[in-house]
Amino acid sequence: MQFPEHILHGGDYNPEQWDDATIDADLTALEAAGINALTLNVFGWADLQPAPDTFAFDRLDVLLDRVHARGFGVILATPTAALPPWLATEEPSTMRVDFEGRRHGFGQRHHFCPTSPVFREQAQQIAGLLAHRYHGHPALLAWHIGNEYGGACYCENCVAEFRRWLLRTHGGLGNLNHDWCTQIWSHRFTHADQIPAPNALTEHWGGPYRSGFPIITLEYKRFMTEQFAACLEGEIEQIRHFDAVHPVTTNLMGAYEHLDYFRFASGLDVVAWDNYPRAIRAWPEMAFNHSLMRAVGRGRPMWLMEQAPVATTCRDVNPTRAPGVLRRWSLQALAQGADTVLHFQMRSAPAGSEMWFGGVLDHRGRTDTRTYRETARLGRELSQLDDLVGSRVEAQAAVLMDWDSWWYSRLVDGFSDHWDLVDQARQWHEALARHLGGVDVTDGRSDLSRYRIVVAPSLYMAHNDVIDALRRYVADGGILLTGPMSFAADATGRVLVDDRVDELLGCQVEERDAQEPGFGVELTLPDGTTDTAHHLFEILRPTGGQTAGHWRSSWFAGGSAIIRNAFGRGTVIRLGALLSQAGRRRLIASLIGPAPGHPLVGELEHVSRTCSRGTFDILLNHDQTPLAWTPPVQGVDLLTGRESPAGEPLTIPAGDVIVLRRT
Repeated sequence: MQFPEHILHGGDYNPEQWDDATIDADLTALEAAGINALTLNVFGWADLQPAPDTFAFDRLDVLLDRVHARGFGVILATPTAALPPWLATEEPSTMRVDFEGRRHGFGQRHHFCPTSPVFREQAQQIAGLLAHRYHGHPALLAWHIGNEYGGACYCENCVAEFRRWLLRTHGGLGNLNHDWCTQIWSHRFTHADQIPAPNALTEHWGGPYRSGFPIITLEYKRFMTEQFAACLEGEIEQIRHFDAVHPVTTNLMGAYEHLDYFRFASGLDVVAWDNYPRAIRAWPEMAFNHSLMRAVGRGRPMWLMEQAPVATTCRDVNPTRAPGVLRRWSLQALAQGADTVLHFQMRSAPAGSEMWFGGVLDHRGRTDTRTYRETARLGRELSQLDDLVGSRVEAQAAVLMDWDSWWYSRLVDGFSDHWDLVDQARQWHEALARHLGGVDVTDGRSDLSRYRIVVAPSLYMAHNDVIDALRRYVADGGILLTGPMSFAADATGRVLVDDRVDELLGCQVEERDAQEPGFGVELTLPDGTTDTAHHLFEILRPTGGQTAGHWRSSWFAGGSAIIRNAFGRGTVIRLGALLSQAGRRRLIASLIGPAPGHPLVGELEHVSRTCSRGTFDILLNHDQTPLAWTPPVQGVDLLTGRESPAGEPLTIPAGDVIVLRRT
């Protein structure tokens, strides 16, 4: 596989929106800004195939030659995320039926039914034609399949395929009835045709996460993930008929709710994703999402496929990136394992729903804007960091996150809706990073032996292979910290009662309580300090482990809140509380010592990447004041050339980034 050996800097460009003179001016400006890669043809299907048997590649032919002559590489997209109007009109079955049971007509994008045979045939046809025509083009860097896969369809074909999928997965209707415990609420099926689509017309009330039969919705999400994966893999197969050299990817979306990326993205050569953070204090959210995307790629470097150089347009409020933010967030992506910095978009669109979505170039194509100047500075700096390409993030800890647990913890009624599994995972990720530096995310199916500690904030649905992996990890000397509602259900959705889990944890849950968000309950931590927990409270009963922390208030004061259990050569901490961030940090500090140069102060982030060319320490100051860090080994800043002796504190100015090569 032929991967670029330098950092790709660029992003989405839509020259079909512009005339030739504008394109020439754009390419000149982009080249001067250090842009070296363009993503083309993401939404070009209607232009390439204006009618069922009519294809028009001339404009794309000229464009590829044109950008190659100017020195740009191309990430070429298959344009299958937005159907051409003729296809949706002639074949309405290619369009989705939504959660409320309505068949959609042509409009918007990302609107195709993933099980439609017609859609799959047409999508694979255009992908194959593109691969046949352009696989040998000298500008080609990689293939970009579709765009931001996701959502769901509830049409008749999807439901029929779902029923067949269920029978295959469970080995027949009898096994399905047993696994789903269909005796509850008179759900016992006597024929597969009785199984409904889990939508607003059948099992759901009050929205997609209020279900009278949660396991069927969980299974439908698994099914939808596999169907979208089949669409993706069908196009990849067409490309591989002609091209086994260039990597294939698509753009994921971080902790995106509707697709299990561990299942969906296994066929990609490189994982790529779109970074559009929602939090005001965004850098911990982005750090977690970068780590999650690395995990989906099984630790390999990933690609930042999209980010907004100025502002997005898809939120209720869309703040403009303040000065310096584009640079810092771009270098954070590199620190967290990216080999590319790609933006959406190169030039702001002249119309449409994204006309105010900022571009490197504005609507006038100006090169005297703040955004253009910042992009050009970034381009110059990225050219100094090519040695990072191919290196991997060093991590001493991992946070366990899986989609089945996320989905099922939201679907099943009970206790409190005011806590969220992904939010807990992000907060533990931040606490571990402050203490140890780089932190991985895992689904429990990667090699755990390299981690000093693994945190499973809420492994709500525990699969047998993950239970076995965690037992091996702890038995071999690892530290496992697991939080409330962990090991609550098995893979079929039934309440988990398992001696293997009891032995691992050294305790059982005696009772649970939940209170309104403002209600806090005090508990003691293993270091003797106190913390206040919210939302969900578990009273634990030791069955071999030892109480390491008690509840101090409420009706369960004196009950066990934390259990420590020795298992093999390792230790398990079973936590019955959702701690504050300060409580998380203190608990981690009581379990393991900090990495050299840690714990970090203020809003400082530190990640190391390593490869045969060396080890690199990237320091990012997300704070408004200068922050100090003491390097454990000598290094030189790749961006300034300044040397940093070991053991001597160096100051990272407010909002700045330092990239040290260890010497």
